[in-house]
Amino acid sequence: MEIVCDQCKNTVSASPALIRDGEMEFTFLRCESCGAVYLLSVTDEALRTDILRYARRRKTIAAGHVSARFIRNAEALKQRNIERTRELMAQYPSVPFLTE
Repeated sequence: MEIVCDQCKNTVSASPALIRDGEMEFTFLRCESCGAVYLLSVTDEALRTDILRYARRRKTIAAGHVSARFIRNAEALKQRNIERTRELMAQYPSVPFLTE
């Protein structure tokens, strides 16, 4: 996948970087040419824990022999994780200490 910087139109080839600020983690890309920062995700401790819980449930589901209730609960956890991700991205639309 090719990512093009909105500012300078150069291709961004860097791997995502991660910065922690307290319990918050910001995953972002930075354009090597102009320094523009692109926020990819924001997570807090609770969301990271729930993401791991969901990943474990997906492995259990993939292994088979789970109830329909287990699958529904996993899907509900996934939906809560998506909603929390949206809330955090709205609360932190940029990486505050990296952007001007």
